[in-house]
Amino acid sequence: MRWHTPALLGSFLMVLVISSAAGAASYSIEEKDLFHYTVQFPDAPASCTQVTSGNLPTGSHLDPATGLFTWVPDFGSAGSYPVSFSCADNPGGTPNQITVDVAAAAAVPVVATTPKVSLVAGAAAGTDQDNDRQSLATMLGVYGLNVERVDDLAASFAAGTVGDILVLPSSAARALSADAVQQVVSYVEEGGSILLFGKSSLSEALGISYSGGSGTVTQFVDYLNPQLFQIWADGEPVDFFDTAAGDTVFSYDQATGRPIAIGRRNGAGAILYVGTDYYDHFSTYGTKGHPYLLYHFADHFRLKPAVSAGSIDAYFDPGNYDLSKVYVEDLVRGWAGRGITTVYAAGWHFWINEQTAQEWTFGYQHLIDVCHLWGIKVYAWFAIPHVSQKFWFTRPECREQTAGAGENYAFWRLMVNLQNPVCLGSVQQFVDDVLTGYDWDGVNLAEIYYDNEAASLQYFTPMNVDFRQNYAAISGLDPIVFFDPASPHYYLNDPTAWGQFLQYRENVVTGLHHTFLDGIFHNPKAADLDVILTAVDSQNYSYPDVTQKSFTDTGVDLPAILGFMNTFDFAVQVEDPWQFWSSNPYRYGDFKNTYQNEFPHLKADPSALMFDVNIVTQSHVGSNGLPAFHFPANIQTGQEFSLLLKNMFSDSNRLALFSENTVQAEDFARLKWALAADTTVTRPDAATVSYSAKRTVKLEGEHFDRVSLDGREWPGWSSVDNGILLPTGDHTVRLVRGEYYNGIRLVSASCLLHDAAVVPGGISADYESPRQKGVLTVEAFAKLDSEPFRVLVDGQTYDAPIYPFYGQYRLFLPKGRHTVQVYVMHDLTPSAGQQGPIPINRPITVTFTVPIDPATLTTATLIVTDAAGHVLSGTVSYDAATMTASFTPDQPLAAGSGYTVTVTAQVKDIFGRSVAGGRALPIATDSYGDINNNGKVDLAAALKFFRVAVGLEPQPAVDPGRIILAPVNRATGKPQPAPGRTKINLQDVVAVLERIVGLW
Repeated sequence: MRWHTPALLGSFLMVLVISSAAGAASYSIEEKDLFHYTVQFPDAPASCTQVTSGNLPTGSHLDPATGLFTWVPDFGSAGSYPVSFSCADNPGGTPNQITVDVAAAAAVPVVATTPKVSLVAGAAAGTDQDNDRQSLATMLGVYGLNVERVDDLAASFAAGTVGDILVLPSSAARALSADAVQQVVSYVEEGGSILLFGKSSLSEALGISYSGGSGTVTQFVDYLNPQLFQIWADGEPVDFFDTAAGDTVFSYDQATGRPIAIGRRNGAGAILYVGTDYYDHFSTYGTKGHPYLLYHFADHFRLKPAVSAGSIDAYFDPGNYDLSKVYVEDLVRGWAGRGITTVYAAGWHFWINEQTAQEWTFGYQHLIDVCHLWGIKVYAWFAIPHVSQKFWFTRPECREQTAGAGENYAFWRLMVNLQNPVCLGSVQQFVDDVLTGYDWDGVNLAEIYYDNEAASLQYFTPMNVDFRQNYAAISGLDPIVFFDPASPHYYLNDPTAWGQFLQYRENVVTGLHHTFLDGIFHNPKAADLDVILTAVDSQNYSYPDVTQKSFTDTGVDLPAILGFMNTFDFAVQVEDPWQFWSSNPYRYGDFKNTYQNEFPHLKADPSALMFDVNIVTQSHVGSNGLPAFHFPANIQTGQEFSLLLKNMFSDSNRLALFSENTVQAEDFARLKWALAADTTVTRPDAATVSYSAKRTVKLEGEHFDRVSLDGREWPGWSSVDNGILLPTGDHTVRLVRGEYYNGIRLVSASCLLHDAAVVPGGISADYESPRQKGVLTVEAFAKLDSEPFRVLVDGQTYDAPIYPFYGQYRLFLPKGRHTVQVYVMHDLTPSAGQQGPIPINRPITVTFTVPIDPATLTTATLIVTDAAGHVLSGTVSYDAATMTASFTPDQPLAAGSGYTVTVTAQVKDIFGRSVAGGRALPIATDSYGDINNNGKVDLAAALKFFRVAVGLEPQPAVDPGRIILAPVNRATGKPQPAPGRTKINLQDVVAVLERIVGLW
């Protein structure tokens, strides 16, 4: 926060505590400022153990245990926010009330060329300083910033090429001359921004003052995520510095409370100062220093990436929540806001009370229904050989056995004996029942393997009696002997037999994959499901810095399992095992190359390969329970999280997260920008956006009333958030003010959107979703409930599930690449296409509100009669693109005459609906050229025009309905206005001759 009302304690600034509601404190900040406030209640009888609030601003966080309230208001949040806090321990106590006034901040759009960032180098390759510089370059690339390496800062100042933001590692800052220091100070005062590390003459010249000496920081707190335990195991030296009024403290030393990183406004410029010498000197990835510096950098310098992307798959286990306090509706709304478009719901929550036999099942269908309202697909997630607690308890004869611990397993799964035919059949029936019992969008068959505990072979599985008998029958050995130190076949004594046994176990696991895949694909619902098989990686154990696999492996032979793709159409989701979790954040691109090179069918069909990243609190834990390998946190967060997922997503348009509730909120809030960072955006002017995208992205926060794409009407935008949905490829968008488009809009697509267009009565979209259902969201606030949608896919009617949600409608569409047309079904009311008198030599047109079945349009169903009731002969045609029928008479129509067009009830739309009762539409022809007033425009009329033009006959009074005053607008078939001309001339003679031959 900014310390607007500080109280001094030594040199460290503390927030002023206001205990009385009558004296509520007010704080003034800007959008994207990090505000933090610690709630206290001086009138409480004891320290408050649970702070509550009923009116927290959106996106803010309150730690009930510490009373720490934090908030980074987003762009568009300007306003006044009263917040009241209460102590649950003292219900009748005086509340603590504050008001946070948020002023609008000018966002700096991040596009291809701006802002320009100058990163000062100067360190020798391979040194800690060079690692630090490369880490900073990596950080700046997460959101696709335009970064220029600067080797000579003075020369850059002289050339006027220093960017909008200057980044100075400590080694570069300390090497600056006195003149260069003054140049940087002037640069900041004149509006430049700077990220600076460590104590130097430059930091002091910029106003950073030091007191309290130096120290070594090991544990630190970042206000962006103060609940996260963060350490620097080797310690990082810091010269302690002072804060000033208006500073934003981002992080501080846990031991001393002294700040480590701050933000400050200096003149027209901005400073982000970090007290440590390094950002990250242990790697070149920026993952082992300040996890959230990337986020502070973007917020403090008011950066706003132009485009965002989402479409995330995430694992969901209801067992992670107390469902008596957490509503599914709230969970799903949160997922939608984070860009999650698919959830894998744990399919084993079927429970029974072991004492009372009372049963409980999670509400899967309710979850699916709520998710569909938000456009989220739901998959059944199985974790066989675990089935459910109910199955394990009620079928004790089917429980798996370990090598030495009986039914006590090292991991959470309650495993089942899958070698027993009866038990296996029951498990297969369970899977079938779950799949057929709910409206799933897919199935994830995950982790069919046997858990192991490397520290103790007593937990080795499977070791049920059927497994042992089966192996003994082919080998002559009961496999239990491998775990008896007194046996000559103990695994250490007989490695050959042990290896043969492990190979047999692998074959068993491979066979189980085939068994369950076969069962799923024989399920009647399989054709509509996206089938994913999630398996632990077994191809990358030679990857650098990765611990070799344990001899108690899981039994997964992934190459053999991938061979089943020749039989079953599934996608493989590769999960990297725990040995990889502390590896480099670019590993998924390497993994993809490994699999596509080794398995050509995965290169031929990229949609068949995806990866799962485990974001879990044990990711970087060492033997002492603390973060290891120089990672500051136990979990992937901040820059590491962004790099992991950006890298995974850029190599395939799909990624999976384990899990939806383990990712830090700060990471989810900013992920959308990293996922779109490979989209190139330029802004030639304020109303023009040119871009190149290989996936569907959203252009955010613009102001417009209408949008064009490549010069044509573009329906892909929302009037709710002013986001513009951008299709793949290279395009130019124009933003129009003052002209309004009120048709159906396409506001989101959880698939690749290649194109969209406005069509009469609706919109069309070209989308691609190779394996998943395509989900499009259309916005139609003017649509009445009585007016249903009608959907065509590739020209054929399609009964799409549609879920209405406050003026927006989620359409679940078939997988693959298709063209979909969406129409609002108004009453089927044809109307004459022409307005006013129509030309006598043009077809009569009738426009419909929905697509018509052309086979129902004939001269018997679209009838034209004259004023005397005579039926005209002619031909009928239909233009599907404009939904317009045309009647072309065999003879020209009479000028200045009335006709009736009748559309009979036999005319039907493509959905089989009839024009109720038929419709009669009166029309009239114009009389242009009928100078003889006889209803004809013929050679006699042309001759009279000629005689008048050359003076052989007197000029008649000009009647605009009969006399042509050229020139003629051939597009409309009507004369152009000719102000001031009242006499017929030779131009008019030519015009009437053209009319006779049908040129207009």
